[in-house]
Amino acid sequence: MYCAFEDLRRLLGDRRLLELGEDTGKVSEARFQELLAALDDSGAERSAAENALLANLEEAIDAADREIDGWVSVVAPVPLADPPGIVANLSAKIAVYNLHRRRPHLELGEWKEEYERALKTLERIAQGRIPLAPATVDNPVRAEGPGVSVVSGEQEFGDDLRRRY
Repeated sequence: MYCAFEDLRRLLGDRRLLELGEDTGKVSEARFQELLAALDDSGAERSAAENALLANLEEAIDAADREIDGWVSVVAPVPLADPPGIVANLSAKIAVYNLHRRRPHLELGEWKEEYERALKTLERIAQGRIPLAPATVDNPVRAEGPGVSVVSGEQEFGDDLRRRY
């Protein structure tokens, strides 16, 4: 997974995340505390409802990662072994969008716009306009787009002529 539950929590907050992940869509205060504990404690035994919640969250992340892999596979082998931060960020935002889509009666609002921005970013990655690897001497980032290309002939006045004057 390119992102973790913690990334989703930062974007949505605990209550909203649990409401979107829970099959009923409504979470009482007592239920909220139980689900929150299940989210925090990976080693504890869980109820079927808690397992369903975690499965829903994992499926949202997995679907986001598969979508990312489809775009990134144009420029790099997938799945990415060491994904850069931009990929984790995109995965979390697409996963939140996926969670909202589980509730067709909810307005997508800002998450639809975030999803569209994520797709545009993925398109730029696939086009090579946004590199996945940091620029290094061995792997320079090359700008594309409008620019100037200069072609010239041989130099007519070299150092010999300049030194004589």
